[in-house]
Amino acid sequence: MGETRVDLLHLLEDLRDAYPGPAEETILTEIVANCLDSRATTITITADPAARNLALVDDGRLPLDDDLLTRARIYTPAIIGLRGALRSTGGDIHGLAHITGGGLAGNVPRSLPGHLGARIDPSSWEMPAQQRRIGIAAGMGDAEIRATFNGGIGMVVVAAPDAIRAVRDAIADALVIGVVVAADQAGPERYVEGPIG
Repeated sequence: MGETRVDLLHLLEDLRDAYPGPAEETILTEIVANCLDSRATTITITADPAARNLALVDDGRLPLDDDLLTRARIYTPAIIGLRGALRSTGGDIHGLAHITGGGLAGNVPRSLPGHLGARIDPSSWEMPAQQRRIGIAAGMGDAEIRATFNGGIGMVVVAAPDAIRAVRDAIADALVIGVVVAADQAGPERYVEGPIG
């Protein structure tokens, strides 16, 4: 059995900009994400308004692979190395998006100036099997999984097209997953999914 305590004020401050949806969906998504690490199939939520917190108690038995519990990748060393490599050739990183809550659609546009948007091609990478299983169990399609979790993309680097080789040299598993477009070509959220080639 696992237990997670969440300070509501702190949670809302951290998530205010992370999710484009209503606060209720934001909180529910974060609760589920926090409880999954204990393999929960049942989550009991108890509110204590006086202490401004929720107690989340789960049964800790969700039959998922151990790879779901691996530590998060730390991107800082790779990004610092990439920035140095790009600057040495007169280039630079034009934007970064750490894909956490809110998924690709909620994070990538925030890494771009307001007049630009992103076209992302989900066929350019394979979604991790564990995220797909969670999505199926929750009745979610792939687009909703990418909008809620990260669909297997943890960090997006925005760089000039002529920097692709340098990016791949600095980050061996880097993929080209999208292109920057004018905001009016990416819809009101400045994010659209579709072919980039």
